[in-house]
Amino acid sequence: MTQDPSRWHREPRLGGQLFGLRDVMIGTQAEAVVADVSFDIHQGDRIALVGRNGSGKSTLLKLLTGLIEPDQGEVRRPAGLRVGYLPQDPDLSSYATLGAYCRDGLTLNEYHLADRVAALFNFDPDQTPEQASGGEIRQAGLVRLFSRPCDLYLFDEPTNHLDLVTIEWLEQILPDLGAAFVIVSHDRRMLSATTHRTIWVDRGRVRVMECGYREFPDRQETVLLEEERRRRHLDRQIRTETLWATEGISARRKRNQGRLRRLDTLRRERAEMRRIMASPDMTATHDVMAGQMVIEARTVSFSFGQHALIDSLSLRILKGDRLAIIGPNGIGKTTLVEILTGRRKPDRGWVRIGKTLTLASLDQNRRPPNPNMTVRRFLTGEGAHARDRPDHVIHQGRSRHVISYLKAYQFDRTVVDAPLMSLSGGELGRLHLARIMLRETDLLVLDEPTNDLDMDMLDMLQQALARYPGTVILVSHDRDFLDNVATLTLALGGCGAWTVYPGGWSTAHDQGYRARGVGVDEPQGSAGPKRGKVRPAIRVRESGLTFAERHRLEDLDGLIAGQAALVSRKQAAIDAAPHSDDYESTATLLRELAALQEQLRTLEDEWLDLAERAG
Repeated sequence: MTQDPSRWHREPRLGGQLFGLRDVMIGTQAEAVVADVSFDIHQGDRIALVGRNGSGKSTLLKLLTGLIEPDQGEVRRPAGLRVGYLPQDPDLSSYATLGAYCRDGLTLNEYHLADRVAALFNFDPDQTPEQASGGEIRQAGLVRLFSRPCDLYLFDEPTNHLDLVTIEWLEQILPDLGAAFVIVSHDRRMLSATTHRTIWVDRGRVRVMECGYREFPDRQETVLLEEERRRRHLDRQIRTETLWATEGISARRKRNQGRLRRLDTLRRERAEMRRIMASPDMTATHDVMAGQMVIEARTVSFSFGQHALIDSLSLRILKGDRLAIIGPNGIGKTTLVEILTGRRKPDRGWVRIGKTLTLASLDQNRRPPNPNMTVRRFLTGEGAHARDRPDHVIHQGRSRHVISYLKAYQFDRTVVDAPLMSLSGGELGRLHLARIMLRETDLLVLDEPTNDLDMDMLDMLQQALARYPGTVILVSHDRDFLDNVATLTLALGGCGAWTVYPGGWSTAHDQGYRARGVGVDEPQGSAGPKRGKVRPAIRVRESGLTFAERHRLEDLDGLIAGQAALVSRKQAAIDAAPHSDDYESTATLLRELAALQEQLRTLEDEWLDLAERAG
């Protein structure tokens, strides 16, 4: 793939300020999506637009494209501004082929621009949208976008459905566009590498941070800690004023109406200020499977036509493993998962699955089978085991009201009776996760679980998978997610030969893995592994413990107890300390507590690993 966008078309022609928003509001005063929005976009700006799902990011992008107008405020655009927009869910229903979608709006003399960009990818322009995969539709969207010279590019989740080859290419190309861009993405690594400003949409407010996404999490933490300090200060003021009002109001009624009005103002301000949004508990339900062996594959091969998707793969997956499967789109990752889980037969070789294994899967396609079904019915109809309580689900053996359960997945109570067709892509993704976490499973199979999720939900999912004692097989192109979750990575080396690397994407990359391009086979003369090479069975980790590991396991009980005591003492000290307006002291205490908690989690994880291996 070429890395020089100037080969496609001329450079942007406008300079200076491209956009200006002043006191913009979208919605009404009572129910504003965002309010009091004021910021500028200048030539060359590289902006990350971040916030929770449903916070208004896509709405802001549509405002910048001109698809919608603000309900209040001023939007300043220079004459002749050219804006390119990659929507999250493009509508291709009116196009006969992907090529027609790419060339729409171009003259015959400009078709070569689309053809030049399309040559970077490996999709069939004559393919119909109904036949195309999510990755092919997203690549066609990039072709359509980059075929037109723009002064400002707007990207709404551009990495959804893309493979690592295209994601890395896009990450390299963005800083060289020569134009300004605003990008909404859950791919932390891409945002960190490409942006130098951040716009944070947070509970109806838009905050402009003069830093790239790499520095944003630290800035965000500072803002939230200051908000928590202000909340505690308000609580103290309200308690003081309420005590005064209840004890002496009758004697001072006429003289102190102003103070009562101040108490009312404090209460309203406190009502508008929400607590720091702590991550609710997302926990997968786990069944108990006998034995350590989950899946064993021996010399498995599978071909599609003349193309070898899998050639002599031997693999063992043990209880507790997190196996990531990576590679370009179209090389057979989903087929490999189907073979490993027994849903498809290999051409040669065999697969053995552990006895009593129960699995649940999250498919890449989130479209519901019945779009008219309500959210309530979608959840309560899935293994609820509570026929006498139709509004409840059973999660980890406990009955929970469906509204309470949905709150853990960032849903408002008003959505519970909404039809599935009314949900956004991100909402459908969260709902499918909520459903899959209800099932009692030993194995979770997740195909592109990060698509359409915001950063908070990604963190919750990572934490849930870390706590889940079963086994996980996941297909993902999110490098940060892979590094945080995977204990093993299975990657295509070429010609159907797959290789196992310990750890996540970074480990595989450091050990020489390179995604070699989009397509099924390597070209002749490739340096990749040759077809027909039989690799021995790969044992992920040996059962049993060494002498040193047995002693370490015995020591860990005492170490964990001591560390838990330190955490308890630190928490008690924080709770007992007088509330202080000294932000630095408060932040230091919270950081010390977080460090102790992280050390405790590390010790517990080590104990769990050794205990499982010891049997």
